[in-house]
Order: sequence, then C-alpha cells, then structure tokens
Amino acid sequence: QTGTTGKRGAKGPTGRQGRHGEKGGVGKGGFLGQAGFTGLSDEWSATRTSKCPEGETSTMRLRHCNMQGCRLETKFANEWGSVCGKDWGPNNAEAVCSALGFSEGGRGIPDFGGGYTSPAGHMLVDGDPLPSQVWLSQVQCAGTEGDVGDCAHAPWGETVGCAQPDVVGICCWGAGGDTKKVRQGPSDFTPCPSAKTSWLRLSACTRFGCRLDVKHDGEWGSVCASTGAMAHASAGVVCRSMGFGAGGVAGKGGADGNGRVWLDNVKCSGEEGGIDL
Repeated sequence: QTGTTGKRGAKGPTGRQGRHGEKGGVGKGGFLGQAGFTGLSDEWSATRTSKCPEGETSTMRLRHCNMQGCRLETKFANEWGSVCGKDWGPNNAEAVCSALGFSEGGRGIPDFGGGYTSPAGHMLVDGDPLPSQVWLSQVQCAGTEGDVGDCAHAPWGETVGCAQPDVVGICCWGAGGDTKKVRQGPSDFTPCPSAKTSWLRLSACTRFGCRLDVKHDGEWGSVCASTGAMAHASAGVVCRSMGFGAGGVAGKGGADGNGRVWLDNVKCSGEEGGIDL
C-alpha cells in the first residue's frame, strides 16, 4: 500500500544567468518621409493644397501664398505695393487678418520676400505681376485698425533700406468671412492746394506742386520755367497774392501746359504785391 505524499521541499537557489544570444540582423529600412515644401525665392510658385489662405479688400490683399504665408500688399496712389518687414510690430498680423475677415488672428513673417524688381519693374508668378514698389515700413498696429495703412508707419513710399526680400508675409487663421473692414486713412498723396483769382490760378496740382497760369487778353497761359525753377522769392509773391499768408516755394511741380506761355524769366525780390508789378 502506497503511503501519503510528503510535503514539498524548499525552493532551491536561482541558477546562473545564461549567455546572451547572437545579435540579430539589421531590420528593413523605414518608409521615405514626406517631401518638404519649396523654399522662398523670387520665383517660387505656390502649388500645395495646404497653403495659407488668400484675402482681399479694395486696399489690401494677401497674394502668392505658400505653406508659410502670403505676401502682404497694399494699394496707394492707385498702385499695389509691398510692406517692409523691418520693425514689424507684434500686433500687426492680428490687425491685418481681422481687417480681412479672419476670426482667429495670424502670424507675420518679417522677411517673407517674394517681391521682385526687374528692368521691366516686375515679373510674373502664375501670370500675376509682382509689385516692385515697397509702400510702407516701420508699421506698428494697435490691433483694431481697418487696414495696414491705418497703423502707425513711416510716410508712404519712404522705405529706404528695405528691399523686396525684406517684405512681410502673413498667414491668417480661422474661416474668412464677410466681416471685412475699410481703410479710414488716405489712399493717395495729398496734393498742393489749388487756387484762383481773376488773372492767376494754380492748377494741375500734384504732391510736388501746381502749374502757375496767368490770364492775359482774356486767355490763360503758363509761366515758363524751362531755364530753371522760379526763385522762391517769386513763388512767395505769387502765393501771398493768392491768399497763402506763409508764402510758398518754387519748382516744376504741375503738369505741362497746353496753351500760350505768357511769362518768362520772372524774378521777384519778395516785396511785390504780385508778379505783374
């Protein structure tokens, strides 16, 4: 007859660690990563579907977009131009994107580039001309303006030291809507003031000056300045005689006349009551 099973014996000591197996072979190569987007240059062309969105008002637009941003352009004096990215303010992108109807702000790229100056003044990207003019620099927005031109900035066109590679780009976020803002400030240079008396008039005014016309024998004609600008003393006489108490300065500012030239070699001392004296 078999007896009952005895108690289990105590656990023995852990055996020695075995040797490491041989090193396995190199695994198969991974998949090739996605290609990066093309870097910015004078000739880049946005072709990817995930590029930043375009936007436009009558005086401001985002053009030639890629995955980083779009070049910011502004219209002044009936010409589209770029905006310098130097001294670009921290609130500028939010102000611009909000004015264009984007609800979630955006980011700025101060040296986005993309503009181009050629002997012809522009080049084409996808059939669209790139502006050669840089209109604004030192832009500082509060964040609520209706247009980049309403932000604090250096005078229009005074962008010394800013070339096309320095122009700013912006990428806006959020769905673009119809809630766009309107520029409140000027969209052209302020011309010199015109004026008229019974026999003198300042006409065809630009920001540089007006053409001086005189009336003689019932016919209007111009004053010749072909041998040099009228002396400032003479201009002061003309302007004071037309009601401008502070006088004025002379130059070839107005458009060319198309009628008679009545006066030439006008030289005033500055004390006369008019150029007819």
